[in-house]
Amino acid sequence: MINIGERFIFERPDLTRKWAPYLSAVERARANNCFVYIDETWVFPSMTKKKEWNNNTILRFVSASKNKGRRAIVIGAITEHGIVPGCTKVLINGRTGADQDYHH
Repeated sequence: MINIGERFIFERPDLTRKWAPYLSAVERARANNCFVYIDETWVFPSMTKKKEWNNNTILRFVSASKNKGRRAIVIGAITEHGIVPGCTKVLINGRTGADQDYHH
């Protein structure tokens, strides 16, 4: 893990203990062809591109406060064969409705 604001790698014992069970679960899922990665990210209008982290060739966005305007949350699912059809969704804060709560 990278410690925010620092340029060194450190290891957390609580996470290290979870690696073996996690990797076993991944191996079982791959054997049954049901392994799906789910990811989410968010976008703010005030985000800007900035080179950062340890590798200055990797572009990333600077985080913006949730108080700096609307935010879009992008959720997707992918397998080794590509994006799972119908599983990508963009939710925009401030909108109402059951389909805007990505926790369900």
